[in-house]
Amino acid sequence: MNVGILTHCVARNYGANLQALSTAIHLKEKGYNPIFLKWDAYINEIENKKQSALHENFLHKYGFIVTDTCFT
Repeated sequence: MNVGILTHCVARNYGANLQALSTAIHLKEKGYNPIFLKWDAYINEIENKKQSALHENFLHKYGFIVTDTCFT
């Protein structure tokens, strides 16, 4: 069963990423498929290329499923 999660998982913030990861792991252990709802489009405007690359690597490494940006 898919479970939508509304959080700052796509923020380039280590604490937010760890919190999202622990939630995803817990849900996977219970048999659910966590899907993160991307609702904060402003993060695409971040100019720090290294930080953005590290963030994208983190999401890929841990298999985050993230939707396209939701506007409604």
